[in-house]
Amino acid sequence: KHMVVPTSSGVLYWSNTFQINRKVDSNYGTKIKGQMEQKEKAEKLIQQNRTWSVEGVDYKGLFIKIDDSDNVSIQINRDKKAQQAAEKGRNWTTISGSTVKASLVQRDKSSITLNRAKDDFTMVLKIKDLSDKDKIFVERLKWDGEEMMTVPITSLSSEGQNLIRSAVGVVKARSGKGRELKISQPFASMRLKAGLAFAQFIHIDGSESMLDVSDRVLGSDAIGIYAKIEGVTDDKKSKAYLQINVFGSGFKSYSIGLEHNVYRMFNLGMDCTLYPNNSFIEFQQKKGSSNKWHWYPGLYPDENEDGGGSLLISPYISVNF
Repeated sequence: KHMVVPTSSGVLYWSNTFQINRKVDSNYGTKIKGQMEQKEKAEKLIQQNRTWSVEGVDYKGLFIKIDDSDNVSIQINRDKKAQQAAEKGRNWTTISGSTVKASLVQRDKSSITLNRAKDDFTMVLKIKDLSDKDKIFVERLKWDGEEMMTVPITSLSSEGQNLIRSAVGVVKARSGKGRELKISQPFASMRLKAGLAFAQFIHIDGSESMLDVSDRVLGSDAIGIYAKIEGVTDDKKSKAYLQINVFGSGFKSYSIGLEHNVYRMFNLGMDCTLYPNNSFIEFQQKKGSSNKWHWYPGLYPDENEDGGGSLLISPYISVNF
């Protein structure tokens, strides 16, 4: 039977803590970043054919440019549906309520020429005498995709104005106090520890009613050294560590662990400890005796001292009061 008193690190140690900072966006930096993202998104949208509302009338076309006088040039797509309806023939209505079914023959700046199919009669109507619906229809026939419509940007809808101004605007960060794009912010702390460790190993022989300590590790063999690196986030919710223990008795262990606060005082963690194949405890059978034997915390090595060792993976839950 064997009883191992757990290793105690920290009998005598040196420690130093370092703060770990990270660069994060300042309030001003977040504002500039948002403007740049908005500009990038607007640049992609403005390169696509879209519907532009000009003084309440919708046109589908492609943005070309905006000049120094804030006049916007848009290449309007040909409205095939309207062109086909005009050539095939449709009902035209005047502001007086008169209606005629005819096809469009010609259109100029102020009038349209229609042909009534049933008697092949040609008539000319002034655009200003058409109903509001037909005036809009004529506007749809005005653009063939090769001409440019140039209008003041203020005649566009607020959505169209914002899109153009975001796409063509220049986002430039100003310099000066309070206008830093990035600021340094504490993120975590790292602690380095190194010192002496203590471990007591006792070999027990005996029956169920009586135990006799036959061998133990004492003195310098029970003293070892350890080094530990521990990182803790500033909110104290997560921490990780790496630790190495080496003892005069020949016992070695390497540990790595991670712990995270899941709810109030409850923490969930994982500890992985490796005992290498050359990690052992050398016992002396009796005081003054030269008869020694080795105890291994894991598997025994073979005759060539190969193999052996063990890896212990220990999930755990801890409660901090």
